[in-house]
Amino acid sequence: MKEKLAVLVQKIAQAAHIGGATRSENLTFDGQSGGKLLSSQPGSNLTWSSSFLGSERGTQPPDNSAWERAKQACINSNQEALVKLPLATQIAAMIGREIWAARQIAPGKAMQIVSGPKLIAVLSTASPLVSVRTDIEPEDLAFMNALVRPDSASGTPVGFKKHDLWDLLWQYGLHDATALHELPIEVAWRPLQLRRLPQVSPYFLQPRHASILRHLLDADKTFDQLVELTGETAEVMCQDMAAMMLTRSVRSA
Repeated sequence: MKEKLAVLVQKIAQAAHIGGATRSENLTFDGQSGGKLLSSQPGSNLTWSSSFLGSERGTQPPDNSAWERAKQACINSNQEALVKLPLATQIAAMIGREIWAARQIAPGKAMQIVSGPKLIAVLSTASPLVSVRTDIEPEDLAFMNALVRPDSASGTPVGFKKHDLWDLLWQYGLHDATALHELPIEVAWRPLQLRRLPQVSPYFLQPRHASILRHLLDADKTFDQLVELTGETAEVMCQDMAAMMLTRSVRSA
């Protein structure tokens, strides 16, 4: 993994010049990860249980932990921050939010994300790619919701562009403070464990993410330790952890 991390760091340094890459990884979860998410194998579904994100063992977290304080501060400050980001980032984050919220879907079905009568995005349990409309307007974002359809409705319509599922979930975790509610409470005090390198387009990775990965590659670290070692604010670390955990890169040990 160290060699892969070195390559990733190089890609991060070049990120300003790199577009999104398409990945064909099989997304089936194993028995220990608590479910399946958009598997490319037949018979899968979008169920993603909390056990995937971290250990279900738990004790009461310390009072006023850095995680809880940072989480609340991040939620308070980011309520309106998303709408100030570039429209493409808003679209990706909010589609990622809808996918996550409607992640339980029967095998052989498709998910359509709509805004009123307007089709916004389409995905199928048979593919890790999401077809997204190219002419989405800001007003469309306020009324989006997900619908379950037959898999025959999962084709890519004219005027849509394919995006990687992990890229959308990454941007949801990174930019939308509501993603913090999806993380297990153990993040506040249990060590965090690197499961794999982020399977997202290098364009979305920042040097601080490489720093987090280096420290986790050396050994499991708590949230507080990562804040201290990287020099990042706890609020920024909160959103980074949301992005990494929702994309299967990190979990609580």
